[in-house]
Amino acid sequence: MRFRSVKEYSEQEGDFLAKLQEKYTHSKIELFMLDDKKQTLKIDGEQINFCWIPRLVQIADKGAISILLEDCKTSIEAKLSLENTS
Repeated sequence: MRFRSVKEYSEQEGDFLAKLQEKYTHSKIELFMLDDKKQTLKIDGEQINFCWIPRLVQIADKGAISILLEDCKTSIEAKLSLENTS
């Protein structure tokens, strides 16, 4: 699997990441491309167990973006809770 960092965020991607960063202030959150089709997040350099298609900039429906945001939060919580138990 090939990761490519998203160097320049669109306004939509920036807003999405800002909402996540607001909740997880002690973690570094980055948006990555996976195989040039899927997007995922890395938390403190570790990929979450969740990815999506289409890319965030291609999703026009605000309801779909809200659902994606909640799904990302769930995956981040799972990742952080695993780290805290090990």
